[in-house]
Amino acid sequence: MTQKSMPFDGTGAGDSGPYDAAHDREFFRRFFGFSADEYLRGVMLAQGNGLEVVPSSPAGKSVVVKSGAALVNGSLHYNDAGETLVIDNNTSGYTRVDRVVVDLDYASNETRLAVVKGPEDGSGAPDDLEQDPTGGGSGHFQIPLARVTVADGFSTITATEIEDDRYYANLAPVLGVDLTNGSGAEVTYGAVVLRGSADRYFTTGNTAAVSTVIGVALERIPNTGTGKIAPLGSGAVVKIKVTGTVARGDRLNHAAATGRAKAGDSNGFAVALSENASGDGEVWAMLLPGGGGAGGLGKVPLIIPLFGGNEINYFGSGGWQQVAGSQITLNAEIFEGAASAYLMSCIYSDNAAGTASCQLYFGTTAVSGALVSTTSATPVELTSSDCAAALKALSGSNSLFIKVTNSNVSYKCITRGTKLVIYYE
Repeated sequence: MTQKSMPFDGTGAGDSGPYDAAHDREFFRRFFGFSADEYLRGVMLAQGNGLEVVPSSPAGKSVVVKSGAALVNGSLHYNDAGETLVIDNNTSGYTRVDRVVVDLDYASNETRLAVVKGPEDGSGAPDDLEQDPTGGGSGHFQIPLARVTVADGFSTITATEIEDDRYYANLAPVLGVDLTNGSGAEVTYGAVVLRGSADRYFTTGNTAAVSTVIGVALERIPNTGTGKIAPLGSGAVVKIKVTGTVARGDRLNHAAATGRAKAGDSNGFAVALSENASGDGEVWAMLLPGGGGAGGLGKVPLIIPLFGGNEINYFGSGGWQQVAGSQITLNAEIFEGAASAYLMSCIYSDNAAGTASCQLYFGTTAVSGALVSTTSATPVELTSSDCAAALKALSGSNSLFIKVTNSNVSYKCITRGTKLVIYYE
């Protein structure tokens, strides 16, 4: 086993110097937690404008790399102002894909922004990055910033031809979690991803308003590859791929387009912080708890324990009896601003010869549709079309309680507790 430590004053003793550039690069790579297979990483969050690549203004045959900083195999690069890069003409008859990169040149001892021209062979694929880890090979190490689609005979580069290709060096664990792509295709930065069918996997889909959204891709992730996903509930502000018109403040639901969101209802999984005029685009948005479909998953829940466990022994020929200790009075104010409300209850009979039924009562009126009959200890969500309305109508003069009935002469009814769940906008 080899152990190393750094840095120390002096030379020769222990792990002290002299130190060279290779040593310093290793220090920075390990400081930011790069593993051996993470050579694409480098762009620094919260440094300038993150080296974002945008069209030049006015539009022409060039792009602009905004300010920012990056680690390129451990070497620092920073850019304190926008840098314009020219895109070569394309007269090949094919569409070409170029890369915008930060290039470490070991021979010249510098890192510089550059464009790597793609092949003009009709493949539609960019050229490979040069990633020589020690300087003993090609002499260059490149990290990607963007891909630029260059049409045959083009005259301008617009935002639709620029695809973000940054991999970040300093993503906090709460912002970027490692998940494996099981979608069958590559996903790119800003793609909306769904819960996968295996442990720590994600997938994509093209069904509108599904409730299985789990997050947004923070980088390009090939099929079966592992990459960073910003999870719902993190409160992260990220770019999200969208389709259609999106205004600031809109809630976003999953769209009927793979990997994209759309302006939706209050059940959305994110709130838009910028706009998209029409068509496919991107917006900045804040991720909220829950998924992108129906059921209040995009709302903020308040969970209130109501009733503890109780046991009722009933002898008779059938009929209703109120569960002891289940009566509670709730003021209407608690439901102000609520979108929906549900009861989670576990009530069951241990009498194999009969069954027990549970009914939610509001005042003296049974809430229609909230009847549950079970002989197991599985929690049941009591929902109905008018359950939320009945709960919202509660006032100081009305009480919420549970009644039970039986279908045989005697039985034992057991409750394992009841919780009120209120979803707020």
